[in-house]
Amino acid sequence: MLGKADILNLSVSERIQLVQDIWDSIAEVPDSVPLTDDQKAELDRRLGAYHRDPNAGSPWSVVPERFKSRACEERGTLVQTQLCVDNGVGEV
Repeated sequence: MLGKADILNLSVSERIQLVQDIWDSIAEVPDSVPLTDDQKAELDRRLGAYHRDPNAGSPWSVVPERFKSRACEERGTLVQTQLCVDNGVGEV
């Protein structure tokens, strides 16, 4: 198991990758993460909005690129800057 000191010895991009890997491992077993009543209500609200107008949202294929573009325009945090560098959009 990694301790805090081990994690802090990783580069920022390695820590971002670690978080992504952890999140992906959680997503593989969605039933182990129970939803609150408020979360269920929000999902129902969003699903209802989708059923009323399926064309109102954005397809997932464009969302990551839009996020990267916004992060690179703002560059307000180290994580945003690292995302830009990792994706070849700029230098630190």
